[in-house]
Amino acid sequence: MTFFNNAQQKFFKLGLIVSLFVFLGKLISFGRELSFSYFYGSSIYAESFFFNFNIMNLLAGIFLNTIIFYLVPQFKKKKIIVNLENFENEQILLFFYIGIFFQILLAMVFFLGFNLDLFVISNELKQSAQKSYLIFCLGFPILIMTFVFTSMLTAKNNHIGLFYESIPSLIIIISIFLISYNDYMLSSAFIFGIIIQLIILNFYRNFPLSFLKNNFLNLKNFKLNNIFLQIFLVQIIFALPNIIDHFLVSSLEQRSLAHFTYANKIYSIVYSIIFLIVSRTLITFFIDTQKVINKKFIGYILFSLCLGILFSLFLSYNSNTITALLFYRGSFTLFDLQEVSMIFKFFTYLIPFYLIIVIILTFFYGQQRLKVIFTICLITLISKSIHLISIKDIRIIDLPLSTLSGFLLSTTYIFFVLFKETNSNELLKKEIDK
Repeated sequence: MTFFNNAQQKFFKLGLIVSLFVFLGKLISFGRELSFSYFYGSSIYAESFFFNFNIMNLLAGIFLNTIIFYLVPQFKKKKIIVNLENFENEQILLFFYIGIFFQILLAMVFFLGFNLDLFVISNELKQSAQKSYLIFCLGFPILIMTFVFTSMLTAKNNHIGLFYESIPSLIIIISIFLISYNDYMLSSAFIFGIIIQLIILNFYRNFPLSFLKNNFLNLKNFKLNNIFLQIFLVQIIFALPNIIDHFLVSSLEQRSLAHFTYANKIYSIVYSIIFLIVSRTLITFFIDTQKVINKKFIGYILFSLCLGILFSLFLSYNSNTITALLFYRGSFTLFDLQEVSMIFKFFTYLIPFYLIIVIILTFFYGQQRLKVIFTICLITLISKSIHLISIKDIRIIDLPLSTLSGFLLSTTYIFFVLFKETNSNELLKKEIDK
């Protein structure tokens, strides 16, 4: 006797594979922060790397999600086309253009920020961080290419690319152990890591060098449809609260950026694991409902919220112990421990609401209902901004608390939409039954 039909078993196995790759990748990226905490603690070396890397990482996250949500459906639709390879080559060239454009734009932002004092940071952090920002910018087109190749694998239900995303972190870890206290080495290790990642992905799909060479100056290939631009705009709005946090925490007293980054990394590991656990419990339900919102759907969302609250309470109570077990060694001092555990405690309050928001956003992305997604992200951003503007002297704990304000209102809106659509679906069903 089996509990699942063939389709459900297939999706369940797929969920296990995705969970494994994401979890392994997260462990390696978390190892990067563990290495930083051991060797650098909250010193200026850690903060200068985090300042540049976090900006790059936030922008990369916008593109990764945009490319995945845009290209995967495109590749799946184009399977019936005979010349699929040519279509893929056109997409590679298109996003290579985009990578070069944002490489230049990112370099200009860093240059103006450092030289015109647009970045509100200490002189010591400024002098250290501006040494290596161009190295980070240099690798941006290569990073975009890794996202495109990963989306090609994802379209074929091959999720090994999720694990390969951790290769740059692995190379950074190795560089920390080989040569410590070298800004150029750390940033160069990141570039070297994404080059290795692209080379490995090249074994699954050859990089079309001849196509790029013959068509590089043919700008007619540069075509973006409205769906891409809408998804890109939504992802920017979704990421803006994190971008605001990064620049605000960088403007606070020294060590704040390092403390915030360490706490945020623990938080990201936790919500990723919880999301994977909960999403796997929802697999059979999503198959059964066929994307219909009803009372059963709301029941599963409430179950996810309750599970998230339980995890949040457990983590909040044990925040100091968890932080100590992970970081309290090497150059990571008692002061660092107290600060990071306090920040992480406030981050734990976000977990249940972030969980609901991500599940719902994923669900509505599947239906391509970008208007609802845009509204959810906008509510979070506006609520957070109003919360921060209303505070005279911003403290580091105000950053997660302002996000919590946005998440609470967004979650309220989500349940409003769910109940409204449930009532509409029930009325429609009654009309059909008549």
